[in-house]
Amino acid sequence: MRQVKAIPAWIFLGAACVPPCQAQPAAAPRLSPPDASGIRLISSYRAYALDLSSFVPVPDHVAGVLLKARINGGPALRLLLDSGAERIAINRKVAAKSALRPVSDFLLVGAGDSPTRAAETGVAERVEIGPVSFANCPVDVVRGRVAEGIDGVIPVSLFGGFLVRLDLPAGILALTPYPDGAQAQSVGLFPTVSNRNLLLTKAVLDGAREGYVLLDTGAAYTGISPQTARALGSLLVEPLHMQGATGWVVGEIIEQGIRFRIAGQELRADHPVALDLATVSRLNGIEMIGVLGYPELRHTVLTVNYRDALVGIELKRGGR
Repeated sequence: MRQVKAIPAWIFLGAACVPPCQAQPAAAPRLSPPDASGIRLISSYRAYALDLSSFVPVPDHVAGVLLKARINGGPALRLLLDSGAERIAINRKVAAKSALRPVSDFLLVGAGDSPTRAAETGVAERVEIGPVSFANCPVDVVRGRVAEGIDGVIPVSLFGGFLVRLDLPAGILALTPYPDGAQAQSVGLFPTVSNRNLLLTKAVLDGAREGYVLLDTGAAYTGISPQTARALGSLLVEPLHMQGATGWVVGEIIEQGIRFRIAGQELRADHPVALDLATVSRLNGIEMIGVLGYPELRHTVLTVNYRDALVGIELKRGGR
C-alpha cells in the first residue's frame, strides 16, 4: 500500500468551540471595506499586485502558492494562500515570534473520522502582506506543525474588501477596489454560496452528478465524496494517506479522471481521490460533492467578488 504525504488540506479547517460551545453562524457576512468581521484595511484602498511564490514540498511538485507576510511586525512568514481557509492559521512557535497572544480555545474539526485537534485563537493588531496592511485580524494558533516548509496559511477571503484576481499561472494576486454598478461587478461571474466566505459553487461532474464543489487553492488533491464516486461508477484502486487540518485522513485513489463543469469552464482531474466530506458538509450546512484542488486550478485565473458572492474561472495555460 502506497502512502503519500501531502500538504494540509485546509479545506477541512473548521472551528468548533470547546464548552460552552457556540452554534456556528449559518452564513458569514459579505465583505466590503472595512471588513464586516472587524478586520480593517489600514493601507490605502487602491489597486495592488502581490507576487506569489511556488510551494514545492517535494522536488518537481508544485502544491500551491505562497505569500510573504508579517504579523505584529514579527519575522517574515511563508503562508500558503488558501481559498478553502477561513482565517490565518499559524503554529505556537510562530505566534510567539510574532507577539500574538491567543485568547480563547477551540477545536479544529476535520474530514472523515480524523480526530479533532486543539487550537487557540487570537487577534493580530497588524498583518502586513507587502504594501497591504490589515488590523484586527483573527488568527488561529494550532498545536504542532502546520506543514513542512510553510509557517501557516492565509485565506484568500482576507482580501475580500477588494475585487480579487488570482492569476495562478503568472503568480500574481491582483486586488482592485470594487467598481461601481452591479453589472460591472458580475459580468462573467457565477454565484457561490455566501457561507463563511468559502467558494462553494454549483458543478456537474462527468455530465451526470450535480452539486456543490469547493474551489480550494490550498488542497493538494482534488476529491469527491464516496457517494458521488459510486454514483459515477468510479473504480477505487488504492488507499491514499493525506495530512489534514486535524491529522491524517485516508482517501482512495480513483482510477479514471473526473470532468468538472463549473463556473462556465470544464476542468479535468486526472488523479482524484474519494474522500469523506460528510463532516465538512455538516459544518458548512450544505452537502458538498467535491473539492477542486490546486492541481486543477493551477492553470486558471480566479476572479472573486466576495461582497456579492460571485466567482469566475478563466483557463490560462503556461506559467508555473
